[in-house]
Amino acid sequence: IRDIFGHLSAGRARADVAYCIRALARRLSKTRNWAVALKTLIVIHRALREVDPSFRDELISYGRSSGHMLHMSYFKDDSSSEAWDHSAWVRNYALFLEERLESYRV
Repeated sequence: IRDIFGHLSAGRARADVAYCIRALARRLSKTRNWAVALKTLIVIHRALREVDPSFRDELISYGRSSGHMLHMSYFKDDSSSEAWDHSAWVRNYALFLEERLESYRV
């Protein structure tokens, strides 16, 4: 996570920040594993709290141009009944982060 945050720190090129956001979005969109999705959301949440505001601005910009990467209302891990339960938590966590981002858009 230090490497990711290093690329998101103040003074880094916006292209580096945008690249990290695209990589996180790609990871979220391709996984059907609740643990992978949760870890990716945790990285996004921590970045929103701990790194330069340019990350937040780029994430908002990405959402406007490419659709909301945190829109996970259809996410489901069917590998087990326990995974199914965790999937609901992942969807709620993504919704929380989406609402948090929405408050910055205003």
